Amino acid sequence: MSGQVRFWYGCLCDALEIVDWRSGEIRDPEINAWLLEETIQGLQQLHHPRVKKLVTHLRNQQDELLTFLDWLEMHMMPWRRKLSRVLPDERERVFFERTVARAWRLKRALVNGHRQFRAEAEFALALVAELIAGDEIRQALADGLLNILENVIRTSCAAETVNSILKPYLWVKRSFQSRKTAQNWFNLFRLWFCMHPFKRSHKRQGQSPFQLAGIKVYAPDGRETDDWLEALGYPADA
Repeated sequence: MSGQVRFWYGCLCDALEIVDWRSGEIRDPEINAWLLEETIQGLQQLHHPRVKKLVTHLRNQQDELLTFLDWLEMHMMPWRRKLSRVLPDERERVFFERTVARAWRLKRALVNGHRQFRAEAEFALALVAELIAGDEIRQALADGLLNILENVIRTSCAAETVNSILKPYLWVKRSFQSRKTAQNWFNLFRLWFCMHPFKRSHKRQGQSPFQLAGIKVYAPDGRETDDWLEALGYPADA
């Protein structure tokens, strides 16, 4: 049983990966969701109280465990469009993306204390330098991908889920004129988030945090609304 737990624990870690350290492939939400489900089902076959407790926890958190991949996919699309303009050949694009991503993943492994990856990390970083070879456009593309990967937040904690959505906006708007304007902006963000329906959750899909909490919001004319812009007095098609 101990050997089986170790095996499924490894599968669980793999299901939560951003980048495959072996190939540099950036993970696909469907593949990770499949692996996570297989892992949970495998752990369910082990009859031990601590394993059962883990399975219950994973089931309760399953809908939110992979939301980081949605954020990643959203930011990868414009980056890949830029890459296609620089590298028209698909094989070159795949090689460039996976080489940079693998170097990032192995470097993160070193930062986290996995010294056994040192040689592979050094080779991967050298390969990225060779691919860029002083080209400013390729350097900007590599930096862009590293930025995206570095800003991915993987957690099931509700507060950190909000942070993972908020962080990219704060990265773009790095400063405010005053604390008052910063607070006003955050108030708008908070209203939008609380009225924005969940898209992926099986249990809460189509419902917003306000709806789940039983909070009703009204437009200035007294009509109940689920549109945050209407709540502020803007027309529905604004």
